[in-house]
Amino acid sequence: MFDFTGRFGGGNYSNSGSSVILDRPDGSNVRLHHSIEDFTRLRGKIDPLALDFVLFALVIYGCDRASSRASAEDGWTRQFSVTMPVSDPDAWNAAAGIAQEMVSFLTGDEWQIRFVAQTKPVFDKKFQRARKAFRQRTKIGGEVVSLFSGGLDSFIGVIDWLEANPNDVITLSGAYDPAAEPAWADQRSLMEHLTRVYPKRIHHIVSRMGIEAKGEENSYRSRSFCFLSFGILASSFLEEGATLIVPENGSIALNYPLTPSRSGSLSTRTVHPFFLDRLRALLAALDLYCPIEDPYRFKTKGEMIAECSNQALLKKAYGDAVSCGNRKRYKAHVPGATAPHCGYCVPCIFRKAGLHAAGWPLGDYGVDISVPATWGKLDLREPNLHVEAAKDFVLRADADRVIWNTMRANGRVPLADKAKYVDLVKRQRTELRDYFQHIGIVR
Repeated sequence: MFDFTGRFGGGNYSNSGSSVILDRPDGSNVRLHHSIEDFTRLRGKIDPLALDFVLFALVIYGCDRASSRASAEDGWTRQFSVTMPVSDPDAWNAAAGIAQEMVSFLTGDEWQIRFVAQTKPVFDKKFQRARKAFRQRTKIGGEVVSLFSGGLDSFIGVIDWLEANPNDVITLSGAYDPAAEPAWADQRSLMEHLTRVYPKRIHHIVSRMGIEAKGEENSYRSRSFCFLSFGILASSFLEEGATLIVPENGSIALNYPLTPSRSGSLSTRTVHPFFLDRLRALLAALDLYCPIEDPYRFKTKGEMIAECSNQALLKKAYGDAVSCGNRKRYKAHVPGATAPHCGYCVPCIFRKAGLHAAGWPLGDYGVDISVPATWGKLDLREPNLHVEAAKDFVLRADADRVIWNTMRANGRVPLADKAKYVDLVKRQRTELRDYFQHIGIVR
């Protein structure tokens, strides 16, 4: 059992004004490495429940990153007991069952979460005085907030919304963990493209997450929950009811197991239909009104690329959008690797298959999965690694009934959407098959 109790201190070195510490029973602790500096510089008051939500997500991520799965009995499923200070413990404890179910599904662990009243303010008096003296206070605006990761899907999502709403403004909520990827640099690069084409129509706010010490666990399953929470906080600064858009292709969001043994493994579940259902239920229970839309839930990546509303901009800029889920780690295994994409993780494979389907150049990747000489120390022939798993998915050609049963076993999906999700899996399989045939991996 991993047991943590959260507490707040004074300002941290990132000047966010809020130190969050996770205490263990043995007297040791974990300090969160985060910054919500941009939010504290915004005009207007910070909604206490929305701030609670961000801090809750940061605490879950801190517990996740600080606790190795190697100690679990099955090598994966951990047990957590977390005590979390919040502004309204009655509201949070009434919703604790939903929160535990949601987080357990997200990380694949067992969570017990108890909410207690804050004994110290999130922002200390010293920081509150400093905040009043900020020379530059900014204001975000617009009709919606969209998550903005620096990846291809979120870039397409912003383009499509701006094209569909030519007179309106959008706020982009970005986030990054420097221990995982340099996503902030990706976002800056894409913002340069966007602001040239859509001047004065975009607000961009960025937050950092993580822990100070080197994490013991690198599956990063809960990282995207922080990303979502920042978007929810951003929406609270707009008009009441401002929608949060989560632009993610349906294939990655659904997380359909490429092989039976990969059910729920490693891949994110943050945009899975069941997770979003529980997230919406938790927000409703807390009386936090933030409609969440996932407009590409029935689209493959290739379809998102082909149907993007501004093809000229996308073709010019897509090379600066990074989709890799393995970008830092792969370079330790491939000598001289400089490409922003590893080329062999599932997001990279889906990206290349999508670009191939659209007839576009694939871009720069550290590993050519069809040429073993580029693999370095990697053994991509291992049966359950990404390439072999994707091949197995293509060659297995599951029937509709098998697809539905596998999908349901991996997380509840609305029965009303059965035909759409089954067809999505089949179309994704076709994209992968065509790409693999093109590079000679399958016949």
